Amino acid sequence: MRVGYSRSVITPPIGTFMAGYAARTKPSIGVHDELYVRAIYVEDGEEKFISLALDILGVDVELASRISEIISKELPIEREKIMISATHTHAGPDIQGDYSQIRNYLREYIVDACCGAAMAAYNDLREVSVVQGVGSVEGITVNRRNPVKGSVDPRLHVIGFRVGRCPYAAIINFTCHAVVLGHNNLYISADYPGTLNKYVEILTGAKSLFLNGTCGDINPYTPGTDLNRVYDRSVGTFDDMEWMGKILACEAVKTMLLREAEDGRLYIRAKKLRIGVRKPYTLSEAEEMLRRAEEKYKEAQKSGDSKKIIEASYERWLARKTYDTLKIYKDIDAIETWMGAVSFSPSCAMVFLPSEIVVKVGLEIKRRSPFENTVVVAYTNGYFGYIPMLDEYEKGGYETIFPVSIVEKGTGEKLIDEAISLLMHLRSLY
Repeated sequence: MRVGYSRSVITPPIGTFMAGYAARTKPSIGVHDELYVRAIYVEDGEEKFISLALDILGVDVELASRISEIISKELPIEREKIMISATHTHAGPDIQGDYSQIRNYLREYIVDACCGAAMAAYNDLREVSVVQGVGSVEGITVNRRNPVKGSVDPRLHVIGFRVGRCPYAAIINFTCHAVVLGHNNLYISADYPGTLNKYVEILTGAKSLFLNGTCGDINPYTPGTDLNRVYDRSVGTFDDMEWMGKILACEAVKTMLLREAEDGRLYIRAKKLRIGVRKPYTLSEAEEMLRRAEEKYKEAQKSGDSKKIIEASYERWLARKTYDTLKIYKDIDAIETWMGAVSFSPSCAMVFLPSEIVVKVGLEIKRRSPFENTVVVAYTNGYFGYIPMLDEYEKGGYETIFPVSIVEKGTGEKLIDEAISLLMHLRSLY
């Protein structure tokens, strides 16, 4: 097996608007830490696989398609074997907003950086052995839909590559929203995934690539977090970001260094998904909702009542997003994208899923998987909102409402079945 690694800076200019929070209306005022695209290219005989991890909120289908199309023309790899993921930082650039000129520039810049990183990784291939294991970090995450009894996933997965006895690169996976920093932060940052990568590299000398899990309802439980206001991340600080990144990095390093190397055998299979889009309103109904929301916001501003202004601002944002979403998907009934599964040994595999998925989906895939170490990666090859399980719709809440979630009901369960089908097939090849 041969592996190559590279990275490229994708930090946007100061003044770029940031993604992730409706309550954040001002542009960035500085850069706290650099954003990167990190690339790992894996080759084993005829099998080839690329993982790209971008320090941004999400990679939409159009962006992922453009990147994979270019890479597949430049390198000897099929486009469906290129997995393009986001770390889901909420302190990165808004590349899907209405700031057309700067948005288009940033998207082109990101495309070039991703393709360059992939090609550089390919040109730095070296013979490796595989080390893999599962650690655990409890007490630093919380289920924001049910802070007291809700499920979390404390497992930290590591797939490392050694050249001789020296660590060369590592893929690290943990399940938590990259929202240590809240809407009040105006500094560009990779959030805790960037800190994790930094300390893994300092401690081991290896290159680190972080991939987020099905963390749609999982938030950081940092010092200062109020469980009565668990969605409020304005309490987060850069010190908290360092705290969380160091904890995760130490567990990753321990897990990687304590494992014995094995001769890996790579297999990869991909499948094209067709995910239905639900449309609970007509475009004219959404237009009327937006008109009423705009009027309510103007009245709230006149009143000077800060509480009313915040509530009206959120309603206006929701109405605007509803209208914009229905306009985009007016003639589209389904989203098409690729999912994939990769195995490195009879006991270790990864599955890559699109968009923003609740933790129960990942937990169920791991429970049913034939691989002892199953890494479930979200935010890959498409970003189109939340994907809850069926029972979550009955409970309501932010992650289930349209247009925050636009997929047809049952999509979460469908992804579980598709993932298990791919994993079962991979396991049968050993």
